[in-house]
Amino acid sequence: MSKATLYRNINDLLAFYILEEVKLPQQKQKYEIKKVPHIHLLCSHCGNVEDIFVETKPLLETIFFQSGFEISSSFIVMNGICKRCSGKNKYKSNRLHRLIFL
Repeated sequence: MSKATLYRNINDLLAFYILEEVKLPQQKQKYEIKKVPHIHLLCSHCGNVEDIFVETKPLLETIFFQSGFEISSSFIVMNGICKRCSGKNKYKSNRLHRLIFL
């Protein structure tokens, strides 16, 4: 298969909302099959990306009610350190406490 055919197929899958582009800071362009709303967790140490499936609707509604901004699409990336890189999750409660007050 030629690169032109591949990119044409990717563009078609994007147009039909089957694929979506994953835009991660300082990473190559990636695509994933469209799924239910989720958040990407990007490890700043190893570059690993994990999907976490949490309800994003309350966040989007809060943004609308506070700003009046009507969100048509969203893509959420949270940067941090994955469980593997954090040394078996020691000091977890201290990190969680700092996160709450960011």
